[in-house]
Amino acid sequence: MSGGQLADNLVLLLPTVTAQRSGAVGKELFIPDIPDLPTALVPNPIVGWRSNIEAFLHQHPFDRSVFVMIRYRRRTEAIITRIKQALHAKGLFAVIASEHAITDDLYNPIACLLCCARGIAVFDTAERRETFNPNVAYELGMLHLLGRPCLILKHRQLKTLQTDILMKVYVAFRNAADVSQLVTDWKEL
Repeated sequence: MSGGQLADNLVLLLPTVTAQRSGAVGKELFIPDIPDLPTALVPNPIVGWRSNIEAFLHQHPFDRSVFVMIRYRRRTEAIITRIKQALHAKGLFAVIASEHAITDDLYNPIACLLCCARGIAVFDTAERRETFNPNVAYELGMLHLLGRPCLILKHRQLKTLQTDILMKVYVAFRNAADVSQLVTDWKEL
């Protein structure tokens, strides 16, 4: 089989896009417990994990869950702990994707995010040759797509954040104690 024939065969084997995905967003909810998530906005690889998502929501109700977007490093452990404590004091649950296995693949953070009514994005000190963590920016974009409130925290050592990615006002912090106070004072909780 020549390269051209192989390419033709591959094109024929690609899945088709459903009318619902290619047109306007449908109103059918993916899961009734997530009131703002139409099936059309659920990434295809997550659809098969519906029962795991439902089980997660049974333990951690949507309206009391807050997705925490942060780079997982030793230096951020104190920040994560303080966020969890501040949310717990308000009767809320901090969802850290690395602590849950809704899926068994790289879509797990997105599955976790979909289960939360709010989010907290933490842009801590950047790694070399980075301005910010791209995963946190991607997850924040997902929350923006869903129209969910999000507290955006930027470490004071970061010079700037790209407004074309973030599109929202952020609050600067110095340390874990600052983060705790900012979470406690957040009006969206």
